[in-house]
Amino acid sequence: MKKMKSLKSLLFAFFFLTVMQASGAETTAEKVDTKVNEAMDSATEGVHKIQDKTCETINGKMECVGKTMKHKMKDGGNKVKTKAKEIKNKVD
Repeated sequence: MKKMKSLKSLLFAFFFLTVMQASGAETTAEKVDTKVNEAMDSATEGVHKIQDKTCETINGKMECVGKTMKHKMKDGGNKVKTKAKEIKNKVD
């Protein structure tokens, strides 16, 4: 009877530790995902700035206003999505 209790205790402890490690790995993965999203947002924003400057240099400022505004709206949207994912991961 003592062996059964010991075995049950051991299995419970193993299960508990396994679950704790899985949740810790998930949190780390979520943190990494957030950093990757932030890096992608920064890279996309940099590309958009280069495209905007190139367009202004070649075509003139007035012809590129629409593209510049579109890029700024996309960059803002990407930042909002990234922040929303970060908040969702913190809540979970």
